[in-house]
Amino acid sequence: MQRGVSHWNTDASQPLAHASVGDALRSAAERRRDATAIISVGPPRSECTFSGLYSNAERAARALLASFQPGECVAIWAPNTAEWLVLQYGVALAGLHLLPVNPACAARDLAYQLGRVGAVGIFVAAGHRSAAMIEQVAQIRHELPKLRKVVSFSDWTAFIESGSPTERFPTVQAQEPWLIEFTSGTTGLPKPALLHHTGMINSSRWVAERMDVSPDDRWLNFLPLFYVAGGVIANFAALQAGATQVLLPFEPGACLRAIESERCSLFIAPATILRMLLEHADLTSTDLRSLRLITTGGMRCPPELFRTAEQAFRVHLTAMYGQTEACGIVAQSRPDDDVHDRAETVGQPLPHVELAIVEPESGDRVGSGQNGEIRVRGYQVCAGYLGMPEATATTIDADGWLHTGDLGSLDERGYLRIGGRLKELINRAGVKIAPAEVEELLASHPKVAEVAVLGLPDAKWGEVVGAAVRPHAGSVPTAAELAAFCRRHLAPFKTPRHWLFLEEIPRTISGKVEREKIRKLLSACISEE
Repeated sequence: MQRGVSHWNTDASQPLAHASVGDALRSAAERRRDATAIISVGPPRSECTFSGLYSNAERAARALLASFQPGECVAIWAPNTAEWLVLQYGVALAGLHLLPVNPACAARDLAYQLGRVGAVGIFVAAGHRSAAMIEQVAQIRHELPKLRKVVSFSDWTAFIESGSPTERFPTVQAQEPWLIEFTSGTTGLPKPALLHHTGMINSSRWVAERMDVSPDDRWLNFLPLFYVAGGVIANFAALQAGATQVLLPFEPGACLRAIESERCSLFIAPATILRMLLEHADLTSTDLRSLRLITTGGMRCPPELFRTAEQAFRVHLTAMYGQTEACGIVAQSRPDDDVHDRAETVGQPLPHVELAIVEPESGDRVGSGQNGEIRVRGYQVCAGYLGMPEATATTIDADGWLHTGDLGSLDERGYLRIGGRLKELINRAGVKIAPAEVEELLASHPKVAEVAVLGLPDAKWGEVVGAAVRPHAGSVPTAAELAAFCRRHLAPFKTPRHWLFLEEIPRTISGKVEREKIRKLLSACISEE
């Protein structure tokens, strides 16, 4: 790190893996042949060895090549199942592009995504609103002239048996784009980011290293496979470490039962899911002794929640920071980091990652410990947005820096602290206020379970601070009480002027706070005052 400047170029002594997803699967099958790769909790419960997973992926790839050409795009519209993973690896071996789609996606959004990437095939869930999902595809098919084939997972066995055993697989280069992930914003249309094999394989590899994952671990993966966190980071990290992956869709009680029955040792969870697990009635009666580590990511985890989770689960928590456009994870703390560093930062950047904190408008690097925009450069930056050169040029500059739009600071040891989103800054008479700072304070109040802070239009100041609060069960905080608490710890202009108390904080299907919805609710309350 340059002394006094927020720029970190990490250790590059460990070589990058120049491997495709198919290469990683093949290597794991050779090393861990008869070990259990996947346990699908079900019902029904099933297990699959590493060699079995590879064999099934080869069969899926041959079936895919009977219908599609390398370079074409197929979609998966289904919840977490073992077949989802087999198809994912089959797509990789066949040299196709993969578009994972959220099973909760509406028909309109599905049509937009399939049409935007020119998908030629789609695999649809069986047993998960299956009739309705098939009907929705039928309703939009006239809008999708390139869509040639629709396959239900209820016909999965017949499908993977339809390929020729003599079909040869294409050569897949590690730097080729493979996964198409639509960025999940809270405003504007999602953009299709092109993620390449090199970025995903190495990012997940370093994650496994930071978490000290071994073949003895059982990795509980309830994160949606259609997102990078579940389908790439957790999945490929477990694969490369030779660990067993315990797979199920998320439901708090089912996850707690799986930890006990399958003796799971670790998992990744965003702050929202940590809260749901902590608040579940079965937590105190569940045998959690097999757990050794939890990593939180996907959204900022308030330090108070972090420490509460450590005490409740009796394990160390670590934190990670990443972005879809960075092919996964950029920085991550280690289990042996100091508790302050684990709770207050997301650790140091991963190997081969160059990270800088800059003044957003000028691009000048700020001083150590000062806030600015996080920018990232290295192997893990995606190949841009499919068919959107202008959006790509705005996000990834000519020097290869990914403009994350996230705020943060970097200390002289290279530990990264996240400070919210650049576009979420509140501009009060020219003074910028970071919502994350106010949220962190309010989250430490004993009566506050969750909070979202945002800017509201104001005739005098331009913007003022507003807050939406979900109180803890049985607690009834007042606006005056919370405002007084803020004034004791913050500058007066950072104290929320307008308050809203809710039973739930509105979130998108990916767990992000729906700030526009909250802004409308707060504005409606103001107009009634």
